[in-house]
Amino acid sequence: MRLVIHVGMNKTGSSSIQSTFSRLNNPEYSYVDWKSPNHSPLHILLFQDQLQLANYHIFRAKGPKFARTLPEMRAKWTDKLSRQLSQIEDKTVLFSAEDISNPIFERANREALKFFRAFANEIDVFGYARPPGSFMSSAFQQRLKGGTVALKAFPQYRARFQMIDSVFGQDNVTIREFARSRLLNGDVVQDFAQVAGLPMPAQHQIVRANEGLSLEAVALLYVQRKYGAGKVQGFAQANQVNRTFINCLATIGNGKLVFSERMLAPLLDEIRDDIAWMEQRMGHSFSELGGAAGGIDLYDDLVEIALLNYDAVLDRLGKDAPDMGPANLDNLVCALEMLWAKCYATTFAQARLVSALARAESPNASK
Repeated sequence: MRLVIHVGMNKTGSSSIQSTFSRLNNPEYSYVDWKSPNHSPLHILLFQDQLQLANYHIFRAKGPKFARTLPEMRAKWTDKLSRQLSQIEDKTVLFSAEDISNPIFERANREALKFFRAFANEIDVFGYARPPGSFMSSAFQQRLKGGTVALKAFPQYRARFQMIDSVFGQDNVTIREFARSRLLNGDVVQDFAQVAGLPMPAQHQIVRANEGLSLEAVALLYVQRKYGAGKVQGFAQANQVNRTFINCLATIGNGKLVFSERMLAPLLDEIRDDIAWMEQRMGHSFSELGGAAGGIDLYDDLVEIALLNYDAVLDRLGKDAPDMGPANLDNLVCALEMLWAKCYATTFAQARLVSALARAESPNASK
C-alpha cells in the first residue's frame, strides 16, 4: 500500500482537495474514512498526547461533556482505521490533515508515522506554501472565524516544513508554491493530483470549498470578535452555531480582503529570514510577496467598512430588528449580537427538528 499524506499548509486549497478526493470513485485509490473530508480532527484524536486532547480547539469548543467521550472515541477510531488500512493492499490511500503542518503537533506526527508504517510500504508527503502577503490576509480571516483577533498571522514556513522534513524525511516531502502561475492549469486540485500521482478528477468533480468571506463580511466579523462577545463556546453545538453566524455574514458584500503594501511592509520585514528559508527549500523565489494598491492600511479600516454595512445587518435581522438608531459602533455591535442570537436559536430549532424526526423514524418509537 502506498500512503499519500497531504499536510496543507493552511489556506492553500485544502478544503477543495479534501472535498474532491473524498468523493472520487477509483478502484486503485482510497480515501481514509472519517466523519468529514478533513482528517485534522482524526489526526489529533488518534495521535496527540491523550492528556492534551481536550485542548484541541475543535474539541474544546464542544465543552467538558464532549471531552469526556474522547478516550472512547480514540479507541473506536484507532480500531476502525486499522481495519480499513489492513484491508487495502495494492492501492494508493490519501490522508489529508493540514494540522500536520502545525509545529505544535510534531509529537503527534511522529506517532502517526509509527502507526502508518505498520500498513504502508511507501509514504509520500505533499504540502503547499502560500506567498506571505496573501497568507497573512487569509489567515487573519480564518482566525477571526475561530474567534481570535490576531493582528499578526505569520506563515511560520521554517517551523512548519523543517519539522515535516525531520519527521518524514526530506526526500519523501514535496513542497510547492500555492500560486496560480505555478499550479497545473492554475488549479490546486489538479496540481495535487498530478504531483501526488492520484486519479485526475474531471472538471465537474472538482469541489470549490471554503473560498473565503467578502471584505464586508470580514469587517463585520472583526467588529463582533473585537468589540462584541466574540465566539461563544463550551457546548456541543458551538461550532455549528458559529458556522451559521458566519454563513449569514457571508451573504453580505462582494469585496476582497487585501492588505496594502504599506501595511505589509513592516510585517514582511519581520519574517524576511523565514521567507528566504522557504524560497531556498522550494528552489525558487515566491511569485509575489503580496500587497496591493487600495488594500487595507490599518485594521481600524475594517470598522469603517463594517459601519457602511450596518443596514445589511439589520436586513438579516428582519422583523426581529428593533429601532436601533444611527450607524455607530455601539449600535452595530448590538445588532451583530442580536444576529448571533438569532443564528443560535435557528441552529437549536433545527437540531430539535432533526432529533424529533429521528425519534419518529425509530422502530422503537411509540405510535
